[in-house]
Amino acid sequence: MGIFSFVYYIINLDDSLFKAEQDIILYNILLLSVIGLLCFINNIIYMVGFFIINQSGYKEKYPKLKFFVERFQKINFIYFIIEALICFFCFFVIAIFSFAYLYKMYNL
Repeated sequence: MGIFSFVYYIINLDDSLFKAEQDIILYNILLLSVIGLLCFINNIIYMVGFFIINQSGYKEKYPKLKFFVERFQKINFIYFIIEALICFFCFFVIAIFSFAYLYKMYNL
């Protein structure tokens, strides 16, 4: 609910307030894009970790550690899903803010 009220706030700003708030809005979009980029990089690292663990065959080489390797993979998969959701949410919010900003800027 907060995101949509913020978009409504951006659309209904006066021109004088809009120019004063423009730097803050652009800074927030920058922060969201940095968070989304870091989440995307973490997801790539998680996928590389999955690939290395599966290709190296640690489960067969060290049967005593098989439980820990499988648990590590399950936990990393959960982190992967959480990071993907955060990344998708950040990029979705960036798109909404950008469209609202363009709407107010050019009165489309």
